[in-house]
Amino acid sequence: MVRTWVRWIGIVLIGTGLVAPACRKAQEEYKESQVQAIRTLRAADRLAVQADLQRIRDAVLQYMADTGQPPPGNIEALMQVLVPRYLPQAVTETHGMPIQCFVEGGRFELRAAGPDGQLRTDDDIVVGGP
Repeated sequence: MVRTWVRWIGIVLIGTGLVAPACRKAQEEYKESQVQAIRTLRAADRLAVQADLQRIRDAVLQYMADTGQPPPGNIEALMQVLVPRYLPQAVTETHGMPIQCFVEGGRFELRAAGPDGQLRTDDDIVVGGP
């Protein structure tokens, strides 16, 4: 008998729409928490990629100070001159994102693809030198 009443009350509440808004609100809160978790993860990945690029940048600056030469203009050639003296191992990608090196005159730029996975777009992570 109690089960019948509970079932009947549940049907009435659902039928009146009193339960649906609460469920919708819970779903929206859950979805927002998932979105926030993804944003936090992306921010953490972005900081890690930026730290990797800074390490390469520091190695390039030391290389330039020692040799008086600008770095090679592609990442593979750059790693050949940096490893092992300036970097312990070659880094041509960071956290699954490819790295490119661009050199113009005495300036250089290290660029990793951002969340869209494409280089030379607005979400890229970029560090540069003199």
